[in-house]
Amino acid sequence: SISMFLVGITLAERPTLFPSFSMFAMGWLLMAVQNYRFKSPNPWDQCRSYNEILQMLVNGVNLMPPPSIAPHQNEKEALEYEEKWNKRVAEAEAEVERRNEEMQLQQAEFEQHVSAVGTATADTDISSKDQVRIPGGSAVKVVTNFNPMKLILYPLQIYLGIAVEWLRFVKNIVIWEESYLAFIVTTASFVLGFVFLFVPWAFLFKWTCRLLVWLIFGPHMILVDRYWYSKLEGLSEEEKRKKMESMLKGKKEQAAAVAKAARI
Repeated sequence: SISMFLVGITLAERPTLFPSFSMFAMGWLLMAVQNYRFKSPNPWDQCRSYNEILQMLVNGVNLMPPPSIAPHQNEKEALEYEEKWNKRVAEAEAEVERRNEEMQLQQAEFEQHVSAVGTATADTDISSKDQVRIPGGSAVKVVTNFNPMKLILYPLQIYLGIAVEWLRFVKNIVIWEESYLAFIVTTASFVLGFVFLFVPWAFLFKWTCRLLVWLIFGPHMILVDRYWYSKLEGLSEEEKRKKMESMLKGKKEQAAAVAKAARI
């Protein structure tokens, strides 16, 4: 905690050091994870060390002898360590299972409630067969098996799947399963942290803000108003209606494509 306190007060007084400290923190995190893995009692649960990979890079050959593992070395400690982790995983899985059951019960109650008003979500196909009569009106069709959330959630699930794959890849780097990539990231973090110490961040931030303000809100924007927005404002009502219909048609086609992908 004292280290974090010192880093915090340093950044509070000199915020321009934040990029450099961020790089150093990333390298420190990877080295800390490596040291944590070396503390494992299981000799087979080790990874290549930073020094080992560095020697291979500099000398072209590993000068460190391979570790010698005796039969049943640290077997008791390794089994206890593994049992502790298996217990934690089992407790976490039990908690997840309990929450899933609660969510399923809530979902079942919600579907029963929706089914009572004619909008049950038991199926994902879009169809409408039933009719109800509104007092004072004519018979209208009611969609009884439409899941409106799938059109929204299915694309999100695709992106979540991609995000999970990237998170798994990053996790393997952090825990040194991908030792060579972890070595590259660690070295690059320390090098960039040192280089960033000499970068004039205040000057760059100041001039970046100046350029953005002049580019976005500068006097030249009058040309944009004259040659772009003036054309939109000069449209007749019929042209505006056609433009709006074209936009709505594009949105409908996009929604239909998403719905088709969701049914697949």
